[in-house]
Amino acid sequence: MAEKRRSPKATIESVEKPYLEHLWIKYPGEKMVNVNSWQLVGMAGIDLKKIEKLVQEHEDRRYTSVHNHPNFATFLKGRFGISPFPSIWDMDHFLGDEKVKTMIIAQNNAYTGEVEGYGVYRKTKQAKSKKFNHLQKFTYSMADLVFLGRQAFDSYADKFGIRYKFVPAKGYQFKRKRFVKHA
Repeated sequence: MAEKRRSPKATIESVEKPYLEHLWIKYPGEKMVNVNSWQLVGMAGIDLKKIEKLVQEHEDRRYTSVHNHPNFATFLKGRFGISPFPSIWDMDHFLGDEKVKTMIIAQNNAYTGEVEGYGVYRKTKQAKSKKFNHLQKFTYSMADLVFLGRQAFDSYADKFGIRYKFVPAKGYQFKRKRFVKHA
C-alpha cells in the first residue's frame, strides 16, 4: 500500500527544530520537498541545485514556494513576533523566479511548532519579475511592517502585481501584522 502523503500543515508542524526557518517547494498533487541548504534563527538558505533538479524533473512546471516564520512572541510577551509578511529576501526569490506562482509563509509557534496561520501570496498576470538591488531593499523594510503592518505592504503588492491574503489557523485571528490566539 502506498504511503499516505502528509498535509503541508502536518509537514510544517513535524519539523524537529521549529525555531528555525525551513524551506520547501510543492508541486500540485505531490508532497512538499525540503530545499534547505542551511538554517539559522530567522533565516535559511535555498539549495538552488536541488530546486534546479526538481524543476528539470517536472519539465519546467510552476511550483509553490513554502516556508515558515517562527513566532517568538510568546516568549517575548508579545512585544515582538515575526509575521507572515515576506522579508525582502523572500520577495527577491518569489519575484525573481518565474517558476514560482505562489508563495506561502506559515507563521508557527517557535517552541511547539504549531501553525498559527498562513500568508498566501500569488502572482497576477501583471506581476513583474524582478531581482532587487541594494537600494530597493531599503525601500521595503521590515521595520515598516512592524510599525504599519498591512498598510505598508499594500502599495508594494500593487506595484509588483501581487495578490495576498492571510488565513488564520483554527483558534487564531490576524491582527494588523501577525496571527494571535483568539482572546
